[in-house]
Amino acid sequence: MKRNGSRVVAWAGLFTWMTMSSPGWVIARAAQLPPDAPANALAVVAGAANQPAKVEISSAVALALAERFSVAASIESDQAEADPDAVKRAAIYAELAMSLAPAEPRMQRQAVDLYLADGRTEAAWQLLDRIRKEDPKDEVAAIRFLDLTVERMELAEERLAYLARVAQADRLAPPVRAHAAKRAADLLMDRAEDARAAQMIDLALQLNPQSVGALESRLAMVSLEGNAEAYGTALLDLLSASPSDAGALISLARLCGRMGIADQAANLFNIGAAAAAGDGMGLPIEDQIDMLSANLLADAAPSAATYLEGLHERGVLLDPELMLLRAVALARASGSPEELRAESIVQARRAQIGRVAQVSKMLAGDPEAEKVQETLPDLPLPDVVTDAAKIMAEGREDLRPVYAGSVKALLDFELLFTPIGEPIAQLEALTNALKTLVGDADPLTARYDAVRLLRAGRTDEARPRLEAAAGAGDRFARATLLTLDAEPAQKLPELQALMDQEPDGLEAVIFLHLWGPAGVKPTVSPVGEAFRSRLDPVVSRIETFFNSPTQVYLLRARPLAISHSHNQPVLAEVTITNMGSNPVTIGPRGMIRSTLVFDAQVRGFNAPLVAVGTSNFWGRVKLGPREAYSQVFRVDGGTLTNTLSQMLIPSVAFNVAVLSNPVITPRETVPGVGGQRASVGTIMERRPTLLDTETQRAALVASLSSPDDFQRMQAYMLVGDLVPQMMRVDQEAVKQFVAQLKGVMDEAAAREQSPGLQALLAMARAQSAGDETAAIAMLVEVGRRQSVIDQALILGVLRELTQAQRAPVCDAIVESAASPFIAELAELTRRIPDPKPPETPATPESAPTN
Repeated sequence: MKRNGSRVVAWAGLFTWMTMSSPGWVIARAAQLPPDAPANALAVVAGAANQPAKVEISSAVALALAERFSVAASIESDQAEADPDAVKRAAIYAELAMSLAPAEPRMQRQAVDLYLADGRTEAAWQLLDRIRKEDPKDEVAAIRFLDLTVERMELAEERLAYLARVAQADRLAPPVRAHAAKRAADLLMDRAEDARAAQMIDLALQLNPQSVGALESRLAMVSLEGNAEAYGTALLDLLSASPSDAGALISLARLCGRMGIADQAANLFNIGAAAAAGDGMGLPIEDQIDMLSANLLADAAPSAATYLEGLHERGVLLDPELMLLRAVALARASGSPEELRAESIVQARRAQIGRVAQVSKMLAGDPEAEKVQETLPDLPLPDVVTDAAKIMAEGREDLRPVYAGSVKALLDFELLFTPIGEPIAQLEALTNALKTLVGDADPLTARYDAVRLLRAGRTDEARPRLEAAAGAGDRFARATLLTLDAEPAQKLPELQALMDQEPDGLEAVIFLHLWGPAGVKPTVSPVGEAFRSRLDPVVSRIETFFNSPTQVYLLRARPLAISHSHNQPVLAEVTITNMGSNPVTIGPRGMIRSTLVFDAQVRGFNAPLVAVGTSNFWGRVKLGPREAYSQVFRVDGGTLTNTLSQMLIPSVAFNVAVLSNPVITPRETVPGVGGQRASVGTIMERRPTLLDTETQRAALVASLSSPDDFQRMQAYMLVGDLVPQMMRVDQEAVKQFVAQLKGVMDEAAAREQSPGLQALLAMARAQSAGDETAAIAMLVEVGRRQSVIDQALILGVLRELTQAQRAPVCDAIVESAASPFIAELAELTRRIPDPKPPETPATPESAPTN
């Protein structure tokens, strides 16, 4: 009992603010709702329509209650992963908050997000319609309303006609019209009307040149055409609006590699890797291979070696191609110890052989072969000739390309490193196996056969094989043939031309490793030279965004108040200012992501309170040069509110920081790619609760009977948090004061008929008396009262009770629910997973006895 009672009091402290209510207040609230309020919000008060209006709820009380229901909604939504009903409860609390403060934008926006999370698209659509009418400049609301409107339409023609009308509507903001044109283009592309789709994309980009969606659509269309210059321009335009798009960065890196722009290819691959990491993702193996190849081609072997050594030390370097690149990087990096170079070659050879052996085990039907390898396989080279013959005889087309590729990779490795370590003796067997798998006419077969003959000193026999492979377009065979009768340096122009045929990727690294000593190097193609003049300025801006985001935009915040009383919300105005001469995009894929996170540091706590609040920017999707935009946020959430509520006696100093583009971990939040952290003004304080003198204590008691409803509510909140803390103080004077407070609160509860307050006091008595029965009986009694707010409060308090204790209270509320969805909330509350019991300390074993 004590455990549960204690947990309930802790949670009840968070809900105490909802205690000043009566049935009449709900009637008065209905009159405050605007005529176009959502039907669901009106339903909140429908159940109380037959109650006489006794007390007029003041706007201050309504806003205070709305703030607290909004916090309750945030607390519930944070439980969504563990409890599938949490989002539904959160949406109901958000709806209560919005109905109490219908003109407060923060409440409206929270309700939209939770309606959508709960699948209540109709309610979200109605509310967005209201928001966009009240604030025609809110581009985000208009775009989200447009999207939901389109989803409501069943016929494609109806959708297309609507989107075309919106795209042409001069009264709407250009970004909204651009979004409509982009969505129309998507529909037209689905119908294979590419010409009309291209016109719509052009219109979208005329209206908003930084429309990320339209730029992505144009890139998709250009890439299908295969025009490298147009494709590069489309990539540059997209990255100007969305510089942390990892996929676009990698694509541009590959394009630069194909144009021979080796330095920017490596640079963009590295930036793309950082962007992927910032999104909580890593690069796929194929992209890592290309990234490291680009670094080696750009003469950045030390950075490639450092990256690969980091993978190797963490035990995640299992891919044979990465192992090969490690060996090449260490061989090319000056200062690498000789023993490390030799070790890398041995390990890379083992990985190459291991891959061939794994495919051989798959051919033999070994079930172990399909398992993911956690260590480098250390297996002997199988009988590759027999395996190849078996694959062809059995028609194993699923394994033939895999086996041929692994044999080819092993032969490539031997081409690079045969003179080092312990070279494979079965070159002839590997070549014959490859011949069986891909055919004698394949240039690969001819080239490797020639290499085998050259290694055996049989140059005359190797020459015709090299000529055959070179005639089929194999540049390695052509380069080898060129140097049979002359020193490589004498054939540099021809070798360079072969390098320029395919200047990027792993094979280019192998070619450069073989012929680089002769002077071969990556060179920029004529197309690359022309493209570079447009490329370099964009990459420079991307680097600035990654490394010095404050030069692109500035994140600032100022508190609306420095000193806060008990349970006063902490509000701050957050401003984003475009610091440059280019537009700054805001949105899910823009420069500045929609989501902002707030951290807090409270004096007396060593560790920060991580992600005490999470909110989304609304209003704008881009800022023009030197333009600024501001929005007010509540920056304290459940964790900070609860912490401050448990530190009432002293003055509490705290600071809050806002983060853009956040990366959230269990221990900290950090700005991600292009992100910033800004302190919300100066150190703030939660004013102390002064009870040092008899006069101060008398003033608190008197406020419980104040004729001002807001003062009484504030007093109820304060005492509701104070009593559980004061009961832990073992001083006679404090005990007497607690007894006095409880007596006065009993009188106030009877006078106000406030179920929330009675519930809190019942919990406090149960905790101190060691008996929870009376508390449950009180909750059942107050749950039968016809008050939406009071019943919602009781349901909030019930979170930390076990299901058995929760059930009778929920039954009472369902039996006489003040509105249909309060009954739904009661049923959802009944299904909250039981609170986790505290871990029991291990009991030491009994000492041996004689």
